[in-house]
Parts: sequence; C-alpha cells; structure tokens
Amino acid sequence: MLFILSTKGRFNLSNLSHVSTRLLSTTNDPRKWLVERFQCEEERLDRQLGIIFTYGKCVNVSEMEDRADWLQQRLKLNNPDLKKIVQTWPLIFSYESHDNLEPKLQYLQSRLKLSDLQLTSLIRRYPHIFTMNPDKLERKLLYLQQRLKLDDDSQIRKFIMESTSILNSSVQKNLEPKIIWIQKRLDLNDDEVSKIILKFPRILQISLKKKLEPMMDWLQQERLRLTDGQLRTFIRKSPQVLSYSIEQKIQPTLKWFQKNLDLKDDAEINTFVNKLPTLLDYSIKNNLEPTLEFYIESIGNKGDAITLLTKSPRAFGASLENRLKPRLDEAKEAGMVIDQRCLLRIATYTEKMWRANLEHRSKETFKVKIEET
Repeated sequence: MLFILSTKGRFNLSNLSHVSTRLLSTTNDPRKWLVERFQCEEERLDRQLGIIFTYGKCVNVSEMEDRADWLQQRLKLNNPDLKKIVQTWPLIFSYESHDNLEPKLQYLQSRLKLSDLQLTSLIRRYPHIFTMNPDKLERKLLYLQQRLKLDDDSQIRKFIMESTSILNSSVQKNLEPKIIWIQKRLDLNDDEVSKIILKFPRILQISLKKKLEPMMDWLQQERLRLTDGQLRTFIRKSPQVLSYSIEQKIQPTLKWFQKNLDLKDDAEINTFVNKLPTLLDYSIKNNLEPTLEFYIESIGNKGDAITLLTKSPRAFGASLENRLKPRLDEAKEAGMVIDQRCLLRIATYTEKMWRANLEHRSKETFKVKIEET
C-alpha cells in the first residue's frame, strides 16, 4: 500500500482525509459504504441502490470508490462538498465517469461559459443536473433565452446559476403555462413578465394552484385589498412576496406596522405598504424593530419617528450597522441638527450625495465657529 502511494508523487493535503478513508475502507457492502463514508440516510438507499446497480453498470464498492475519486478530482471538491453531493443525490453513482458525466460537464462549461469554480458551484448545489440530456438542456436553454430575452451569455449564466433547478421543469407542462398565467393575471407584456422572472427566478418553481393563485387573490381580497393596478405594481417591485407564508410572514408584519406605526385601518395599511412593497421582505426582529428604535432614540420623540417612517417608508430599508449608525455619528460630528430631515438624508442619500452634504455642513459649522471667535 505504501509503495502505491509513493509512486503517486505528490499529495494534496486537503485530500488526505479522503485518501485515508478509501485506504481504510474494508466493506464490500454498498449500503454500509455509503453510510460510513458519506453518512447517507439508510432508509433512502434501498430504491437508489437498485437503480445504481441496475442502470449504472456499477457492480461493487470499488467501482463506486473510483467514481467518487474521479468526481472529487474533476471538480476539485473538498471532502465536505463531495459528501454533500452524495448525500443529496446518491444516484450520481449510477453514471459512468468518462462516458456520461464528463461530456455533460464539458457541455455545461462550454455552453454557459463557466469558470472551473462556477462549474463546481453549480454541481455542488444541484447535482441532479447530471440526469439531463445535453440535447434537452440545449432546447430548454434556448427557450429561456428567447422567452426571457436573455441576449448574452452572462445573462443566461447568471439566471441558471441562481435557479439551476428550473432546468428540471418541463417547458410545455410547467414553464410556459406559468409564464402565460402570470402575464394574463397581471396584464403584463413580454418585457414586463421577463423582468419579474429575472428579478425572482424562483417564481417559476412556485406551485400555480397551491401558491401563486391563492396568494394573488389574498393580496386583493384581504387586508391590503390591492386593485389590479396596485397588484401589478406590487409584484413588479417585490415578486418574492409570492413565496411568503401569509400566516407566518405577511400577517404578522402587517399587524406590526399597524400597531407600531399607529395605522388606523386597512386603508392606511394599504397606502403605507404600497409606497414600498419590499417592506414585507423585512424581518420584524432583525430589521423593523431595531430600525424603529434607532429613529426614536435619534430624534428623541416617538411621534416624530413614526411620522418620518410613515411618510418615507424607504427609511426602513437602510442598513442599521452599515449606514444609519455610522452616518449619524458623522452628522453629529459635523454639527448637524438631528431632526426628521437630517435622518431622511442619512437613510436615503447615496454615498456621493452624503459626502457632499457632510462636507458642506462641516464647512458651515467651521465658518460659524470662526465668526463666533
């Protein structure tokens, strides 16, 4: 065994634990090997092992080891990444390395103009892509490019990297019917529906009957009572809201707004949320509560803070640690009066605008000090 290792030349220390695992493996039982080496769930393995040995021309643990080694070296995977891939999809062992996996890897890398790191990332996140025939993949990619108006390689690459599992959906049975439904339901043209999907690709993976349709109905019929025009604008600005739970996410957020911002009824909630539909994206605990507290403490008056936020809800969108707190310190140092107008500038100005404002205020403060002396 040591002689075999010495003829290899050099070791990659990052793969040492993987090499040791293989050398010390003594079992010829595929189930035991998968459980021992990759901690696969035993109850999921029965049917998968049948497929591996029936269709994968894989007859023993040694061949499975060879395929695992090949995949690890080909994609430069560390042990945790290889383990994750196998746990996610043990059926990867039903595919021969050079005759099946390699041509697909070459196709994906060439077609999507992927770097080695991007290819590895794609397979790590979605190993099921190996089930897809390159010819079918090509037809699906061409459909997505044409339907979503993806004009260059970078756009289709970005889209697939963000939503690889969409490639597993049928164009005729899933993708096209869903796009048509969204387009008709919201009265969108081709460009508008394309922008929504590119902004939130996962919309194509959400169940139409179980989620999309009832969610849009709820947004129009319940608390927000959006008109057709408001719904269209709402979804164009925040399509991800369609993936949220009404009971666990949307309702609690609306109740928080009503209680903490003194919104009297559903009409006021409608007006407030429509100013910035992405408000429903925010976490109550991690964003809304600490941000409200920041404005109250900064102004020194709860009523003034609430007025600021209800008139300009985008003030909720500024990062507390990266923008609000640092800029507040800078504003105080520049001698600014910390009122609603100042806090709105702190929250909404671009970095260039804020620097210019800060410089102007600092010069004014310095001039006043000079005159006073």
